[in-house]
Amino acid sequence: FLGVLNKAFSWCSLLMLPLPMCVTMVLTLDLVREVLLTFETYLLFSFDLSLFIAAVRLLRDSRCIFWCCFLPSMVVASFIDAYPSRYRPLFSKQFFIGFSIVLVAWTGGLYSGRCAPVHDAPWHAGLLEVSIASTTLSTTSTLLMFCLRHCYVAFVQPDEFVVIASSLRTDHRQVEEELKIINGQLW
Repeated sequence: FLGVLNKAFSWCSLLMLPLPMCVTMVLTLDLVREVLLTFETYLLFSFDLSLFIAAVRLLRDSRCIFWCCFLPSMVVASFIDAYPSRYRPLFSKQFFIGFSIVLVAWTGGLYSGRCAPVHDAPWHAGLLEVSIASTTLSTTSTLLMFCLRHCYVAFVQPDEFVVIASSLRTDHRQVEEELKIINGQLW
């Protein structure tokens, strides 16, 4: 019975696909270009891809459908700064709280054994014994920190960008100011 239920829940994850498609259609192109210029975007892409590959390699059954459907949302997460500013704080709160729940549930389920069976054969690199499951902990922890940062900005500084940072240049210039006295006041 549980096998059928798990398969049904896996196929229900197809309902996640419309969200990233709709979000992609409302993103501001100028801000998307700015997001693509940041190193953080590519770092997040690499973490997303690493987590996706690790999850698929660990599960190897119909539960992979969830990760295939969640991958577009993971990619769109990097572009939330390009979401329309009027709705960005509300959307960020909901989106990244949901994203965080997925990461915590995956990590908790993986390490508590609730995601069993998983195909995790350890391999050796010199004296180190490494497994796919153990490497996902650092990836999910890092992604969770990015999610929490987005949530913090959405709650505390709703008008600020998270990924886009303006480049600043400091320069000291000599300024000569001319003062005039008009009607007894200094201008």
